[in-house]
Amino acid sequence: MIDILSDGKNFTMQDGDFAVVEGVEKVKQHIITALNTFYSDWIIDKEKGIDFVNGLRNTDLLDADIHKQILEIKDVLGISYFRLSYNTSTHTVEISANIQTEYGDISINDALGNR
Repeated sequence: MIDILSDGKNFTMQDGDFAVVEGVEKVKQHIITALNTFYSDWIIDKEKGIDFVNGLRNTDLLDADIHKQILEIKDVLGISYFRLSYNTSTHTVEISANIQTEYGDISINDALGNR
């Protein structure tokens, strides 16, 4: 299955058409999109997204919420490594994770929560 390639805000064009992504890169794109979706922002499902507002007050809640979002992505098998930290200077949540998928392993190093 393929998906349209996105940089998180815009779709990518190639030779006058949408660029596509598949396999492990498609799954990685879905994970990054899920992690950058704030709770109730997704118009199709208001229950989706990370609750950063309450999560920054309770990192255990945030940790569980992020794990849940990752594990709900189609083709994700599990998480072998996960580290979450709050950066007080940038007011972002920094995530490092190794994720097993049907297509191979993915490493995520992303800063979330600062719009």
